[in-house]
Amino acid sequence: IGPNVSMSANARVGAGARLSNCIILDDVEIK
Repeated sequence: IGPNVSMSANARVGAGARLSNCIILDDVEIK
């Protein structure tokens, strides 16, 4: 696996973490 592949994989993981954090925050604000 090349560095570009691992970088894009890390970017996807980071984006997923931010997305889930935003969803959790939205749920808290709604409640």
